[in-house]
Amino acid sequence: MRKYFLLALTGLIAIAATTAVAAPGDQQTITAKVTPTKLDKKKYRAAKLFVDVETANNDENTALAQPPKATRTVVDFPTNLKFDTSAVPGCKVDSSAIVNTTQDQATELCGPDSKVSIDSGTSGTVTIGFPGLPSGVIPIQITAFNGQKPNTVYLHTDPANIPTKPVLVGKLKKGPRGFGSSLDVKIPALGAGGISSFKTLVKAGKYVQARCKSKTNKFRARTTYSDHSPTVAQFSTKCSQKRSRR
Repeated sequence: MRKYFLLALTGLIAIAATTAVAAPGDQQTITAKVTPTKLDKKKYRAAKLFVDVETANNDENTALAQPPKATRTVVDFPTNLKFDTSAVPGCKVDSSAIVNTTQDQATELCGPDSKVSIDSGTSGTVTIGFPGLPSGVIPIQITAFNGQKPNTVYLHTDPANIPTKPVLVGKLKKGPRGFGSSLDVKIPALGAGGISSFKTLVKAGKYVQARCKSKTNKFRARTTYSDHSPTVAQFSTKCSQKRSRR
């Protein structure tokens, strides 16, 4: 079984930057929270961002009790949010230098100031199922770093007791109509298993800034798979406006 767990990790971080609590009947869902919720209508301020993407077991291929294998996920963020990657030091090394390193080693190589995630709210799981065998779940500690190149995010994975620790590179870019920015992540092929959850908590600071020009924050996750038709998951939450200081 260990062999298949290792194979599954090759595409571990597949879901990069998403979040969700799956609702019954939905293949994939996304949920999110922006803190604080009371914000200025025009002026941006430092904000904390939580995103959770959950993926249920494959409903188009039920032979294996595991999620479908994602090949790409794009997370679209609301117009009230903006990312300033220049506000945080970039990782000191290329993403390849932190592959198969522990979380502590990756943090030392990149530089602690380039870390943008909070450990307590950033994690993931891969679920592996085989015919006639019970499903297995691999918990993974995920750490997000501001990438070495502008507008990139390194998602470092550190699964417990497993030496294979891939790094997923996401690219921040202008989002489609109705959204602000998007995080585009390509997902390596999984030898076995599928990503069942991916949670990211970004600490408050200038890296993520928020306002409340629109009272509705819309989030969306668009995912393609090798063994399932594409899915689109949407979520919205509210913010409240406060008066600007003159």
